[in-house]
Amino acid sequence: MDWESKRSVRRAIDGYVQAWNARSRQQRLLLLDEFWAEDGAYLNRRTSQRVEGPVDLAAYVERVRQDDPGHVFELVGPIDEHHGFFRIDWALRRPDGQSHLGGTDFGHVDDGDRITLVVRFPVRPPNARSFVP
Repeated sequence: MDWESKRSVRRAIDGYVQAWNARSRQQRLLLLDEFWAEDGAYLNRRTSQRVEGPVDLAAYVERVRQDDPGHVFELVGPIDEHHGFFRIDWALRRPDGQSHLGGTDFGHVDDGDRITLVVRFPVRPPNARSFVP
């Protein structure tokens, strides 16, 4: 991928991370409308959950976030990308900064700078009390 394409992948992933951290459903929907393909799919290995489209993904994220108010979703390493495909490592951190959950997402960004697929592989840190997908 050329430099412009790499920036497009980075921009889409930044929007995805912001959507996970959005404080309101409206803000989350605005971000996902911009950075998530209409037929984009989110698959979670742990729960076998499959969600399609920005509206359903926003509702899914909202349910997950209600279980962990105040937690922050963040990248914990560089974005690996190749021809529109990406891999990111992430953590869900408690308000005190401790990692509550982590994992790896693999995905794809289309030519319109929208995420078309995320496959999540969550892992629970050994000290975590509960597990949230």
